[in-house]
Amino acid sequence: MKKKLFAWCKNHLILTVVIILILISGFFLIKDSTKSKAELDFSPHIINQSSAKPTSELGDLIVSGEEDGICYVKDINMWSEPKSATEGAYVVGRILNACPKTTVSYYDVVESTSRTWYLVKSNGQEGWITDTFVIGKK
Repeated sequence: MKKKLFAWCKNHLILTVVIILILISGFFLIKDSTKSKAELDFSPHIINQSSAKPTSELGDLIVSGEEDGICYVKDINMWSEPKSATEGAYVVGRILNACPKTTVSYYDVVESTSRTWYLVKSNGQEGWITDTFVIGKK
């Protein structure tokens, strides 16, 4: 039996190497699977708290998920930091019923190279939104 297996492996060298590489990579995948579920789950996690705490209200913003009369974003995500999810921010709340428009209080403004971020409070939740949804100030 061993002689037949050895002869088969010798005749199918490339296939044998591929099988060995697959087995080795599987070992590393099993080793990495010991990470906690929180490390592997990339979906947004909604929590009721943010690390950013508003100090004093700067005013009110009129926000909307609607464009040209079409509601594209009914509930606007509020983020933990003024940056994207790929940069480490996560969803901390939502501005509900943003169509056609709603008003939220804002507490801070951060200018970045690509957009402006507002720290807002809505429905008892605090988080950052982009200027994409801001249609005016009150």
